[in-house]
Amino acid sequence: MCGLAQALAVAVYLVPIAVVVALSARRDRPLAWMAAAIPAVVAADLVGTMMLCWIFRLEVAAGVSRALWIAGAALWYDRRHRRPGLPLERPAAVDRHVLAGLAAAALVAIALSVILSRPYALWDRELHIPLVAALRGQRLPFQNSYDPGIALHYHFSGDVLAAMLQTYSLDVLNASLALSLAHDVMFALIGVTLAASLMSSGRRPVQVVLLSVAAVLLAGPCVLRFGVGEPYLGYSYYALYVWGFRPHQHIAMLMFTGIAGVLFLRGERPLRDGIRGWAGIAVLLGVLAAAFVAVNVLLAASLSRGSPVEQMGLVAPRSPGVQQPPLALSSGAGWIALIADTVPVWTIFIALVSLRRAGKRDPAQQRPSRGLTAFLSALTAVSIAGLTVVEINHAPPESHRFLTAALFMFPVFGVCAFDWWAPGTARRALVLGGLTLGAFSTVLWLSHYPRHPTPETYFRQRGENLHASDCRALAGARFGQTPELVYVESSIFYAYAGCRPSFLPGFRATKYWAIKLKPVLGVNGLRQMDREMVPPADALPAICPAKRSGDDVDPVCAYARRHGTCAPEGTEYVRCALTPADRQKLVGAR
Repeated sequence: MCGLAQALAVAVYLVPIAVVVALSARRDRPLAWMAAAIPAVVAADLVGTMMLCWIFRLEVAAGVSRALWIAGAALWYDRRHRRPGLPLERPAAVDRHVLAGLAAAALVAIALSVILSRPYALWDRELHIPLVAALRGQRLPFQNSYDPGIALHYHFSGDVLAAMLQTYSLDVLNASLALSLAHDVMFALIGVTLAASLMSSGRRPVQVVLLSVAAVLLAGPCVLRFGVGEPYLGYSYYALYVWGFRPHQHIAMLMFTGIAGVLFLRGERPLRDGIRGWAGIAVLLGVLAAAFVAVNVLLAASLSRGSPVEQMGLVAPRSPGVQQPPLALSSGAGWIALIADTVPVWTIFIALVSLRRAGKRDPAQQRPSRGLTAFLSALTAVSIAGLTVVEINHAPPESHRFLTAALFMFPVFGVCAFDWWAPGTARRALVLGGLTLGAFSTVLWLSHYPRHPTPETYFRQRGENLHASDCRALAGARFGQTPELVYVESSIFYAYAGCRPSFLPGFRATKYWAIKLKPVLGVNGLRQMDREMVPPADALPAICPAKRSGDDVDPVCAYARRHGTCAPEGTEYVRCALTPADRQKLVGAR
């Protein structure tokens, strides 16, 4: 059942991409168009669905979105059918070789994703599992499952995507599996988009496309730092393959792939018409900045009033570290950490920019345009400056966010422009060094740290396998459910909260952010709910395991099973009522 639900969720999610790619097909449509269209459609669909959340709950908005796409497809098809000279034809650029390359790229990306996405549950799932399920039943502005009544200004796009997939599965998938499935889908789309960019600039063997996609997805810092910092991990940034499991980051990586591909192709073959040069760059940056701010404000996201970003300031240059102390750039260790973390950035930047001078001596030499060179220079400068001298909320680890775009986009530029550098040249060696050191470091981490990622069993606790369970059967998940205040027994917390929209007790977990990130379990959780969340005269539902005896559950459920009225909640749980008097006996007076 779970496998079928995943297939259904993915098929429904991909409807917009299928509509645009199929109905815009023309004989003369270049392959580069696909590389730009896929990320653009994903972005438009995600933003459009969230805009609908001002009117509808997310699960309804997800359905309305698909109805609008299908209706639009019917109108589009009718228009093309009626207009002479606009037949639907497979683009001449998409031959069997290209199809094989696109399929191979998607398969290698999915394989890399599944290696971690199924046995593990990576990056802050304590927050994201209940949040995804809770979002399903909410409208904008969204609320954190641990903070009901307070607007959530956060980078929640990845959680929205997972909630859409959970909805499209007809509420079968647990939120943890929906998060993993979202990563699989985004990685596949990254592979296809990157392969389309690669093959649009020249015919490449399928194995080269395969290796290029793998190199980009495995890119990241070099971990060979001569003893500086912990082994196998970057100092101020972890491998993109590792941090790509943060729900928002794989979406960002897909957007970066599309942007880098378009910039590369425009930089390789500058436009003959339209705004060009510095004016074009200014217009592009202005439009991007306006769109960035507008979307954040319209969706009440991270740039809105009350966002987690409370303070930003300048500090003395340093390598900020992630889970290690900052290293001042006045020390050799600080420079070693910085150089190693940014290997793919500076190696490929030097190789690309130096082609500008080489092109003056040899007009036949392929080289980046002035606009692309300016973009690369600005990206490098802003990324390194943000990483080393900007601090958010007095939290050095948060400076890593400035490096994300550069650390991903430069490997994309490197593989797309690889043929620009002749074999045996120092420039090609630089590019190969940047790509292989990053990929080798990621593989080294994967081979030496099999227990570093959090296993799914940690969040399973004593419940069912979160990546194989059926929420409809186990927890009674259904369309139309909205978040409610519930107490969930300690050993089934994520199994239930990942299925049913819930508001739950939580705590901050870090001094840097006001947002609550983790649950408070057991009697302490009930105490928090009783004193801060539940009206004094109201009963509080307690969700308890249905198939365990009263002495094999936590104290709250042991009491509720003995003294409360309980009813089945799916096949695995029971819902018991805790009256104000019951809560007082368990946690004391308010």
